[in-house]
Amino acid sequence: MIDAIYLISRSGVPIYYFDVKKGTSEDVEKANLFSGIVSAIQAALSKIDVGSLNFFTTKKSEIFLEATENYVMAVVCSKEALIDPVMIKDLMANLITAIEFHISNEGLIAIQQNTDKLVTMELSKFHSQKKESQATKKLKDSLW
Repeated sequence: MIDAIYLISRSGVPIYYFDVKKGTSEDVEKANLFSGIVSAIQAALSKIDVGSLNFFTTKKSEIFLEATENYVMAVVCSKEALIDPVMIKDLMANLITAIEFHISNEGLIAIQQNTDKLVTMELSKFHSQKKESQATKKLKDSLW
């Protein structure tokens, strides 16, 4: 299960946060802490020239990262969810494209109220694709 989605500026400022479990984007302190941690890790890795961070795990979660020129998107998933990383990368690409388009048209000020709807819609598509993928896998497994 996807637990949270973050959009972080390259300078480390949280642009957008959505807690999927709660269906809200109101925990500003959590968004600030997470954004700061991700930005600090990325800055350290850049400084020692080992490449950018795309994925990391904790005891409870798997965190997927996708960076663009202006933003870093992080998707936090619970470990037991066993989500296909390719599906997460596709979700992130769709969200980044939609959010960047939204920001270019509406500006950063309007992002919060409209982006919740956009994220919810993309998550709905993601869950439908996940169910379809699981059903296809079960069918293939049953044929052998």
